[in-house]
Amino acid sequence: MDYKKYNIELSDINIIKSIYRNGKENSGDSKDNQFDKRIDKGTYRIDLVNAETFFCDLYNTELMDIIKKYIKLDNTEYITNVHYINYGIGKEAKPHVDTGSSIRTYIIMLSDNFEGGDFYLDNQHIQIRLGEMIEFNADMVHSVSKVTNGNREVLVAWVKKSNKNKISLKTFI
Repeated sequence: MDYKKYNIELSDINIIKSIYRNGKENSGDSKDNQFDKRIDKGTYRIDLVNAETFFCDLYNTELMDIIKKYIKLDNTEYITNVHYINYGIGKEAKPHVDTGSSIRTYIIMLSDNFEGGDFYLDNQHIQIRLGEMIEFNADMVHSVSKVTNGNREVLVAWVKKSNKNKISLKTFI
């Protein structure tokens, strides 16, 4: 698979944006929340993604219900992380792969009021418009050029295979 594109309903885009419009992440730093894996947010790879990043709460049913409308999982997969990323002027994502965090990556475009901020997948420019989602394998090199005007807002989700399900499946093979 190179990549696939999907259309997202604008009403769903608006709900996602309303969750993050307040400018603070909603995941908190609860050690009881099994989905808040990065308690120390300082370890996030800002050398690769130089943008304002919010770690989303996978317990947020409003957000997860929207995401699950568009991301189809089999019974051996789960959504490992979801981030809202706001690229302001001068912000970018350097070329990288997501293999440490997933097998597939999904990016939902939440804005169109920016210049620059072009998305590249294996050095190929891929146009992603407001209301579109792109799906690609996590081992594909991708990047975002510097934003020159406005704000580029995206929601990024990563899907991983479940080790538990892999083990249990092996017993039936």
